[in-house]
Amino acid sequence: MPHTWRAYGDDPIRFQVTVTPGEFETFFERIAERNLTLADQAELAEVASAAGMDIVGPPLSDEEVAAIVSGERV
Repeated sequence: MPHTWRAYGDDPIRFQVTVTPGEFETFFERIAERNLTLADQAELAEVASAAGMDIVGPPLSDEEVAAIVSGERV
């Protein structure tokens, strides 16, 4: 199911996910191990693929996230 998620703002976040079957959790572990950011699109795609996912679009921009947070339609 295509969807999106992104942290917004300067505060650190805590993210809890429960998935079955496994492998999805390796996506986050590998991102943290490699210290990847949104700028590392090729490596993020590689990590996603190894966890059984495809990245199907560009990340949300700061402007798009701000609009969503404020309740505007994007």
